Amino acid sequence: MQAELHALEGNLEAMELLARRFFDGRGVEQCYLMSYVWSSIATSHGVKHLGSLSHFCFKKMSHAQQSSVHQHIDTIKGTLASSVVASVA
Repeated sequence: MQAELHALEGNLEAMELLARRFFDGRGVEQCYLMSYVWSSIATSHGVKHLGSLSHFCFKKMSHAQQSSVHQHIDTIKGTLASSVVASVA
C-alpha cells in the first residue's frame, strides 16, 4: 500500500489518510485498532484534529485490542525512527 510507505517515511498526510481509511474501511478492512494507531501517531506529530478520531476508535476497540495498542504504536514508531535515520545517513 503506497500510503503506508509514505506514512512510514513520516508523511503526515499519508498517516491521516491511513487513519481515515481504516476507520471507514475504504480500500482496507475496517479496523478501529489501526485507525487509532495511525491517528495517534499523526496526532503526536502535530495533526491535532485527529485526536477525536483516535478517542472514538479507542472506545470501539475490544479490551484485548486496547491492551495491545501501545505495542502496535511502538512498533510503527520504531519503523518511523529507522526511516528518519536512513534518510539522514
